[in-house]
Amino acid sequence: MKKIVYYFLVLVVAVAGCRPAKKVQIIEEAITKKDTATRVVVTPTAVDSMALVNSVVNKLQNAPKPFTTFYAKVKVGYSFKDGDDQATAFIRIRKDSAIWVSLNQLGIEGYRLLVRPDSVFLMAKINMKWIQARSIKYLQELTELPLNFYDLQNLIVGNALYVSNNIVSYKQSNNEWLILLTDKLFRNLVTINAEGNLVQSKLDDADPARTR
Repeated sequence: MKKIVYYFLVLVVAVAGCRPAKKVQIIEEAITKKDTATRVVVTPTAVDSMALVNSVVNKLQNAPKPFTTFYAKVKVGYSFKDGDDQATAFIRIRKDSAIWVSLNQLGIEGYRLLVRPDSVFLMAKINMKWIQARSIKYLQELTELPLNFYDLQNLIVGNALYVSNNIVSYKQSNNEWLILLTDKLFRNLVTINAEGNLVQSKLDDADPARTR
């Protein structure tokens, strides 16, 4: 049961004051060696002021994508100790109310997941049919993240998560900002386009001893 819900989350789961900068701002190591993603090396760059960077981060924090309902069909591949597999996930959201996920393989529905602000329900439709109901805190237990319904909702529609005001370093390149933010839990490397929209978010643990 725990493994199934965890892989559902993996499947579903796909931005100070004004002062001149006298020294080069550096994003040191954006992608850790433990990651399976392509390693990214960000070169140093000089910038004029923190004011613009702060405004970009504030816009990202305060301007989430508006929606009432959401639908997506996602083809996914995933790996675990027993091997690799592929599936199609159908995702529907009614804002601030419910998230439905249907996982299909070879055109056959295998599992359904329903997440509400206070609960999680999982139904197996292949072989044995059963329903499991858990508190929303179960998401936090599985992921070891401070994840709730609204965080999961934002993650699916592409809104920023875990964006702090502690700007460590930044770079502007090709009309995009690369900004490294930190808080007590995460190092968050965000890529923001010229319109102020989140393009990519890369989370690493602030504590190097952890391996999430």
